Amino acid sequence: MGPDPHGKILSIMQTSGIKSIIMLVLVSLLSSCSVTSYSAYSFEQLRAADYTLPSNVKKIVIAVTDDAYTDADMTYYRDSVTLQFPSSRLSYSHHIPGMVCNVFSEKMNSSDYMNASVCSIPIPANLPSALRDSILSANNADAMILVKKCLFSANYAILGMPTDFSVSEERANKLVSAIQADMSFILPNGASRDFQTINDTINWQKSFDNDEFPDYKEIYYCIAEQTGRHVAALLIPTWEKRHRAILGSNTKLMKDAVSWTGHDNWDNARNIWADVVLSGKPKDQARAAINMGLYYEREDNELESAMWFSKALDILQNNPKCKKMKSEERLAQRLFDRAIDRQHEKVRLVKQMNATE
Repeated sequence: MGPDPHGKILSIMQTSGIKSIIMLVLVSLLSSCSVTSYSAYSFEQLRAADYTLPSNVKKIVIAVTDDAYTDADMTYYRDSVTLQFPSSRLSYSHHIPGMVCNVFSEKMNSSDYMNASVCSIPIPANLPSALRDSILSANNADAMILVKKCLFSANYAILGMPTDFSVSEERANKLVSAIQADMSFILPNGASRDFQTINDTINWQKSFDNDEFPDYKEIYYCIAEQTGRHVAALLIPTWEKRHRAILGSNTKLMKDAVSWTGHDNWDNARNIWADVVLSGKPKDQARAAINMGLYYEREDNELESAMWFSKALDILQNNPKCKKMKSEERLAQRLFDRAIDRQHEKVRLVKQMNATE
């Protein structure tokens, strides 16, 4: 008897059918393995100043002591021989504290938060009370910021080697300039408080062997400018850009929510996330809860955002289906901690902003 063509065809159909079923099962499994996607966005937030000055201080005068400046950029070594920098370079470096104060003052005055002026002459480190009163009166200032120390240094290095003075300027392809500054806040009654030590660095790098580092005047000014801005930022509430990413998945609702944020319609996205938290699958519930926290963080509602990040942590830590979502759990924890920090920061911010009214 010859072969049964119908049986062979049936066998092929059965095999094909089994393969199709397997493929459908695999597709189903892959689609159920929801992977978190991230969509970046940014927003601005008013950051509180590090220091809250007394509410009656509306203008400050910035002064430098006569022995504030010290210079570590006097020598470097080449072939074990100490080489002195040109006297003009060393002389010009003594302008660094004044540059710092001028930039500091300009930033204060341009902020509309507090006015500042700069005392034109160096003053004794012990600051006699009569001189303090005279300077405050002459500048119509409510308090003084005194620069007590301003240490500048610049170290040469070859990339890949420790930064030190062991290489010459000609051989070096990296230069690190730095300032360390100590300052005090002084009231008319003589009460004072030291600020934290200011440390700033700028790295300069040659691209090619025949390149040259910038002129020393540019190096001095750039590092002084950075320090002046740094000090001002300690005293002025400033707008800062925050970078975040909303969480998505391959489900329709989560995709729709991401699409709404892309069109800057965050309210529609929030409504979708709220529905997902109530009735979505556990993984999407956790993602949506984080996104709800991000929505309220963007609104600067730190209490509501902390609540949602806490809810996301509860889902991630207590639902077995979320046990592998460790990166999402770490993210939720960081965001929750940030929301708590923001609560404390806004207490300071309210005081600072009310002081200017």
